[in-house]
Amino acid sequence: MYVSRITLVSVLFCFGIFSCTPPETPLDKDEAANPERMAVLELQKEYEEGWLAMDEAKILAVFEEDASIQPGTLNPVQGKENLRAFWFPNDSSVTEILAFRTNLLTLKMVENHLVTTHETYLDWNYTKDSLHFGNIQKGVSTTIFRKQEDESWKMWKKIWTDTEITKK
Repeated sequence: MYVSRITLVSVLFCFGIFSCTPPETPLDKDEAANPERMAVLELQKEYEEGWLAMDEAKILAVFEEDASIQPGTLNPVQGKENLRAFWFPNDSSVTEILAFRTNLLTLKMVENHLVTTHETYLDWNYTKDSLHFGNIQKGVSTTIFRKQEDESWKMWKKIWTDTEITKK
């Protein structure tokens, strides 16, 4: 079984973060006053809003140029232009996001990185020529945000897996 280097590093990074320090709950009392955490949660909100509006620019704006995603059982996708090609192919297909919700499960800051884990719900349809299908997917996503030189935050790594898929 082949495991890509980026997948292995991302998984080891997450295991290292969560195994070396006690877990935090998403609603720790100091969290509301922590501007770093609030900035990252706002970035996550922008990502979700971008998908609901099918706003390619808004979605891609939350990612670093060299960001990578690991979508479920598919191969990793690295680099913002490759993310664009993966999510918004220039092939006359149309993807419609009907609902996209996340529920924060964990949030952990380690130096200039902030790791979140969310429970996810996604309802979507896909059409290309005469092909049409849709799914409702429930799952878990882990995102590693990284602080930028200008002190802003961007998504660096994003991994998700489906725990339940319902074909429509």
